[in-house]
Amino acid sequence: MSPIRIIILLVLLAAIVGGTGIVYYDFFLLPKKQVQKEKAIAAKAVPTPTPDYSLAEFDKIQKTSSVDKPQEARDAYLAFIEKFPNSTK
Repeated sequence: MSPIRIIILLVLLAAIVGGTGIVYYDFFLLPKKQVQKEKAIAAKAVPTPTPDYSLAEFDKIQKTSSVDKPQEARDAYLAFIEKFPNSTK
């Protein structure tokens, strides 16, 4: 074999192996890295809880409710439940 043929074969072999490496990286390694990056970003993002605006009114009802008038306290709590059905209280 002449040296030119050997050089041409080596160039073709390098092109084939290099092309295969690029395709492997693009189709297999790069998507895995992107998924890991997205998971890391999602893990850092913590949603802030929505503020509960009913807490002030609940505290007010709790302060005004007395042992002397249990029916009025019960009515106040029932009105609170009707007004704020999704409250944490």
